[in-house]
Order: sequence, then C-alpha cells, then structure tokens
Amino acid sequence: MSPAIAWQRLPVIALIFFFLSSLRLTAKHAYNALPAFVAIFVGLRSMLQYWPYALLALIIILLITTVLRYRRFSFALEPERIRVREGVFSRVELNLDYERIQQADIRKPIWFKPFNLAILQLQSAGSKGSEVKVAGLPVQLAEQLQYDILQATKAVADESGEAAAIGNASADFELQLPHTEILRVGLIQNALIVAGVLLALLFSNQVVSTFVVEWVESFVEGYASAWQGVMILIGFGVAALMVLMFAAVLFYFNQYYRYHLRRVGDRVAYTAGLITHLSRSFRMPKLQLVEFRQGVVARLLRRSQMRILQAGGISDKAEGRFTVPVLNTHNKVLVSNDLKLPTAKWQRVGGWIIPRYWLIPSLAAGWLVDLWAAPIVFVVMLLLRWLWWRNLGWYFDGNWIAVRQGLFGCSERFAPAAKMQRITLLSGPIQRRLGFCGLKIYTAGGALTLPWLRKATADKIYAQMLTLTANNNKRWM
Repeated sequence: MSPAIAWQRLPVIALIFFFLSSLRLTAKHAYNALPAFVAIFVGLRSMLQYWPYALLALIIILLITTVLRYRRFSFALEPERIRVREGVFSRVELNLDYERIQQADIRKPIWFKPFNLAILQLQSAGSKGSEVKVAGLPVQLAEQLQYDILQATKAVADESGEAAAIGNASADFELQLPHTEILRVGLIQNALIVAGVLLALLFSNQVVSTFVVEWVESFVEGYASAWQGVMILIGFGVAALMVLMFAAVLFYFNQYYRYHLRRVGDRVAYTAGLITHLSRSFRMPKLQLVEFRQGVVARLLRRSQMRILQAGGISDKAEGRFTVPVLNTHNKVLVSNDLKLPTAKWQRVGGWIIPRYWLIPSLAAGWLVDLWAAPIVFVVMLLLRWLWWRNLGWYFDGNWIAVRQGLFGCSERFAPAAKMQRITLLSGPIQRRLGFCGLKIYTAGGALTLPWLRKATADKIYAQMLTLTANNNKRWM
C-alpha cells in the first residue's frame, strides 16, 4: 500500500494573499464592465443612497470568498512533484511534476517579509499564467523548491549532484540596471494608451457619452467665455495625463527596482522589486523565442525592451514572462551576445506587399466623406504602407530565424530554427502569378511570418528548417 499523502495547509497570514487575489479578480471584471457600471450610475442617480449598502455587501462577499478559498486550499510536496487542492464549489486537484515546470518564481510581498514567508509561483509548458501559486511558504523552503525544480529540468543526468544554487554560484553573465534606467520604464510603457482605451470604452456607451457631453457644455457655460472654459478643461486633461504618467513611472520603478539579471550555466534568473520582491528563473533549453520591442517613446529615448518567451507565451497577457524591462544600445548588444543571437543582416520582402489594404479604406472614405477624400486616403495609406515595408525584414542563418517589423515602433523576434513545431507555405493567386510565396513558422512561444519571399527562397528556407528540426536531438521543452 502506498503511503498516505501528507497534505499541508497554509499559515493564517496567507488570508491576505487570498483576499488580495479575490480583490484583483473583482477589479478585473469590474474594469471590463466599466461602461455598464457608469451607465447604471448615470441612469440610477436617484438610488445613490443605496450604494453604501451595495459596497458593504460586496465586501462581505469578498471576505466570505477569501475564507472559503483559504480553507479549501492544501498542498503536498513529493520528491518529484507538487500536489495542490483548491476550489470552493468545484474541488480541483492538480499534480505538477517538477520536470514539466518551465519557470519557477519566488515573490516576497511586503506583508510576508516580517514573517520570512514567500509566494512560490510555478508555470508549466502550455499554461497561460502561473498554474500554481502557493502562498505563505517559508523563504528557505521556497528557494529549495525552486532549486529542486530547476535541477529536475536539467537535460544532462550527471549534473544532479550540483550543490550550488544560482544565487550563490559565480555568474557567467550579469546585468544590473541603475535607477536612472528603471525610471524610463514607465515612460516607454505608453501609459497614455491605457487612458485612450479607457475613454473609448466609456464613450462606447450612448448614455455615458450623452452625460459627458451635457456636463462639458454645462461646465463651459459657467464661465464668462467659452474659450476660457475650454482652456480650463484642457488644463485639467493635461494634468490628469501627467498624473497618469507619474503613476506609471512609480509603478514600474517599484516592480523593477534593483533589477539584477544573472546566468549560471544554462540557468537564468533575475531579482527585482521594492515593495514586493520577485525572484524569477528558468533554464535556457526552454527558450522558444526572443523579442525586442520599441514603442514610439522608446525609440525617442533609444531604449528597447526584451522578452524571453517559453512554451505558452503566445498570449501577451500571460503572466510570468521573463523580461528585461529596458536596454540601451550597449546593454542590448551584451544580452544579445550572451544569448548567442546573430547580428541580423535584414533582407526585405517583395515590394508588391505595399499596395495591400489601400483600396477598401480609399473607397470607404470617398463614399462616407466625399470624392476628394478618396485620393487623399489613397496617398496616405500608400505612404504608411511604404514606411512599414521599409521596416519589414527577415533573416535566417541556419540556426536562428528572425523577423523585424513595425511602423512607428519596431519589433524584432528571434527563434531557434531547430525548435520549429510547424511551417506553412502561404501563396495566393496573385503571389503565385508573380512568383512569390510566404512562410509562417510556428514555435511554442509564438509564430513568425515571412511574407512575399521569392518562391525559390521560400522553398529553400522551408527545406532547410525541416531538415534542421528533424536532425535536432537536443532537449528543447
């Protein structure tokens, strides 16, 4: 008979984690339903005296949910796996083998630090977000589990006797970001896009948009001149955007404070955080795709961001991405060299891709606005497409396949060619007639598209990648 599983419960202090988790989930759903809430607020203004009772009911529900989630959560540690039981109404038991885990994080929030406790977050291949979160573990136990998990994913069996953890071993590569660089992260994250999306959501509701228009008209009429009222409104708007930018800078400064990246052998880890300290690590064999991103602000500051995607990293919202938040030109070269990324000599695709997507917008402008709008839209669309085409490029050296694209910003994606999962030839009737073809390459971390290649070039890359993948015997997941 197999021995009984020793299920363990979390300490009482973990109630804070479950409450904040419930609060975060509630806020997420409330954000998605924000236009509906505003519409209800505007339409039911006569019932505002009942809002305190509704808020009190929500708090009570959150507290009850927190206690139930805490009581229903338990975990068990075994030599080769971790077991987790959770769920309030639907009981779920998850068994996660260490060798399946591709990333192990240790988070130390401020409310756990006085008790020397931490949150262990585990992500397996194919999961979107942290598949397992065990809150309230002693820091020493969490670090030991993180080390054991990394050891279990090693490709070479005789390394099992290695005794030094990554935090104590001599690093083969290190990168530390000064405070001046961290302060730039909030600027290059384009927080103004969040404000634009929020305004778009609000004004998508007819009741809300009507209420706002009426309020603005009433506000402007309260001043001696309409011009004075408009200028004051603009001032309020600029001040609100400045506050938003300042909040973004503080948020990311707290998140990436004292960012320290280290590589020991094939183990990579970084530590960062001011209020909440994070230790994130993974093994290089699990790397599926490397991406460098530059938005408009980042290009002006001559900075970029890097993400290392693993299996399941296709979703941009996936939690647990391994990130270098800001890189200047020098640091980008250092990191690229350590990852053994090639110096890409970008090749352009066929220029026939430029006129694509110009006809329908031009005809729509001529029909909806006026005939003179059609040629203007036509010229603008062709100019934008030409600028986009100039930034579009591809590179393949037999080991790495890469794509660069962007209009005002820029994105460069590098994938190990041997880790390709699927490759597709794309050719429409016009492309076949002109002797062109496209390639779409699928990896566990995302897809790369090489459009409008010469047919002979596409066939050559297609054959080389199939051969390279078939002959690859290295561990890659």
